[in-house]
Amino acid sequence: MKQQKTTNKINPYKYSWYDKIPYRIKAYIIKFWFAGAVYYFAGWGIYVEKFDELDKVVLIGLILGIVFEILVSNILRFMETDKDKADEYLLLRKKNFFNVFISVIYNLIVVFFIAHTYTLLNMLFNVIGVEPFGFGLLYLLYDFIFLFAFNLFRDKLFKKVRSV
Repeated sequence: MKQQKTTNKINPYKYSWYDKIPYRIKAYIIKFWFAGAVYYFAGWGIYVEKFDELDKVVLIGLILGIVFEILVSNILRFMETDKDKADEYLLLRKKNFFNVFISVIYNLIVVFFIAHTYTLLNMLFNVIGVEPFGFGLLYLLYDFIFLFAFNLFRDKLFKKVRSV
């Protein structure tokens, strides 16, 4: 009787469970997690009585802009399997030095809207505090709205430019 050798070769092109998750779900989870983590460390880590709420909004927007431009955009580009799939989930498509400044301004605006949403909810219900899970969900909501409007505007603008 001959013994058969069993070889366990690793197939680098084999799909795993991670590859079956749609890219948009992975992008939303990563954005949600990073927004919540930044709020957890920056929002809860700042001593409340030393800083005004506007200072916290500016600081969290600044940190979010830097983190999203340096970490999240690179993670989303690294995970993409199809070319330019990450572009619809990112504010800026090309990488350059000024993207950090634009991302900081964008995230300042988003955090400003989140702060006013929490202010409105506190006026209505009077018991809602800011926590990382809710901050991450509100960040996803406003990010989705602003990116949808920005991508729609950019596509219409480029259609006009191409047709001229």
